[in-house]
Formats: sequence, structure tokens, C-alpha cells
Amino acid sequence: MKQLLTPEKIFYLLSLLPFFTPIYTFPSQFKYPCTNKSRDPLFPLINKKGEILIKEGKQIKDLSLQGVIYSKNSRAVVINGKIVKEGEVVEGFKIKKIESKRVFLEKDKEVFILKWEEQ
Repeated sequence: MKQLLTPEKIFYLLSLLPFFTPIYTFPSQFKYPCTNKSRDPLFPLINKKGEILIKEGKQIKDLSLQGVIYSKNSRAVVINGKIVKEGEVVEGFKIKKIESKRVFLEKDKEVFILKWEEQ
């Protein structure tokens, strides 16, 4: 009597199973844990223990540049209702440099730019 399913045939059929199994993904349910678009894509999101490395807290999108005071002798900006000068910290961001139409901020060794937009 001839055997229909040999171990080789079973192995072959099982190896094809992943190609015929539907893969369901639900992208609407997945929330990417990093909203910082200037994040280094080669820097891991989690450590070896599976802990998320992204720090929560204020993000650059939470800051609103409401005014710029710019002259040769004095530079200051109004961010989220607070008047700050170069070297000071607002919402966890250090003011690195103030120009007439933009502000350079730094947080966690990453530089961000807030631009003044006239309304």
C-alpha cells in the first residue's frame, strides 16, 4: 500500500502554510510612540528589556512663539506666555539663540527651531 503523506510531503506542506495564512494588521490601533519627526531612525525605540526609551514630556509642537524682542543689545521671546532670554529654559527647552524671525531651542542634545509667523 502506497503512503500518500510522507514526512517530506508533510514538511513541504507545512512550509507553505505561512504563504496561505492571511496576515491581519490593524494600523489604526497601533500608536507610534514617537511624534518627534526629527528623531534619529537608527536610534532604537526600546532597550533589550523591552522598555520604551522615548521620554514623555513637552514636545516642540506644544510650544507657541507669541513674540520676538530683537535688538543689538537685547533679545527675548515670548513662548507660551513667558518672556525668556537666551540661555533660559522654558517647558524643558533651553533657548540657544534668538534671531529676528526664529528661535533655536535645545532639549536632550537635539536642536529645534520655532519660527515667527505673522498673522
